[in-house]
Amino acid sequence: MLKRTDGKVGILLIFSSVLAFLLNVTGVTKLEWGWMLTALIAGILVSVTAYFNSRTAKK
Repeated sequence: MLKRTDGKVGILLIFSSVLAFLLNVTGVTKLEWGWMLTALIAGILVSVTAYFNSRTAKK
């Protein structure tokens, strides 16, 4: 069962992957694309799951 904080964790994962992408594009740091894509997919999945869990918990 997901907890209330899972939505926040998903948002932080998405934010960190976008920030890593921006840092990689601007040349500040050199990161692998696979890690950024993995964090983005995980963030989206956790956020969507937390959203649907909160909808079903209200019923």
